[in-house]
Amino acid sequence: MRIGNLDWTISNARNGSPVWNEEYYNESMGYDSDVIFDADTLEYFNAYGNLLSYEEAIVSAPEGWRLPTDDDWKSLERALGMSAGDADAIGWRGDIAPALRAESNPGIRLQLGGAMLFSMEGYGFGLMLKYNDEAAYYWTSTIDEESTTGDTMVFYRKLAAGQDGVERRHGPIHLRYMAVRWVRDAQ
Repeated sequence: MRIGNLDWTISNARNGSPVWNEEYYNESMGYDSDVIFDADTLEYFNAYGNLLSYEEAIVSAPEGWRLPTDDDWKSLERALGMSAGDADAIGWRGDIAPALRAESNPGIRLQLGGAMLFSMEGYGFGLMLKYNDEAAYYWTSTIDEESTTGDTMVFYRKLAAGQDGVERRHGPIHLRYMAVRWVRDAQ
């Protein structure tokens, strides 16, 4: 779908290593972890696509497409009516989430598919599908160069059920897997 000067995919990425491949995640984390799945894996994949690590989201873009930058997301948000001041802010901002969510048709149709996040529930370490049908987490390719946390932090977008704003935050790139939309300059 063309929005502004960019073409956006209208479904989540379905390429890359299968999110539900426990052996892949145990190997990629470097130790035996407990990968916990709350959902029927095939049903989830068919409904929401794949969840990718930051690194895999960068390298698995189809030819001619790329992982959107933070500026690409801000351009999309402004094209849908968010003010420039809100687009540049951190945290929950604007009121354009309905225009981004699946129920807005036609539209970019972002889905509330949750994310795979590092978990320490019961002091077992691993990844767990969190916030399925409650929130959407989407990668950007932009690393926050001003972060002072000691971790490499990357910007992402979050939408939540019942929330009209769109959250712009940064988080550590390791031990999380999020949805991906691809973008390219308008053809």
